[in-house]
Amino acid sequence: MGIPEEKIVYIPNGIDPAFLEQEPESPDALRARHGLERKFVVAYIGTHGMSHGLDILLDAARVQEGDPGIHFPFSGDGAERERLVARTR
Repeated sequence: MGIPEEKIVYIPNGIDPAFLEQEPESPDALRARHGLERKFVVAYIGTHGMSHGLDILLDAARVQEGDPGIHFPFSGDGAERERLVARTR
């Protein structure tokens, strides 16, 4: 195809395989570490992109604002992340 070999990069996996070999943390320990004991958690873990509709989750969080028993943690990155973070402020 005429593409120079030095412009080609092969990435076999987007995550370090050693991460997947770790002993998983128990759900109770994870909740304790993040102060989420006896809380209802609505979590999003993944890409923060335009097609993921995350504004709907932020709208739901706004409706529940002030209820200390409900938490909406987001984890991930993407094209919309900065805008979503700014919106929560």
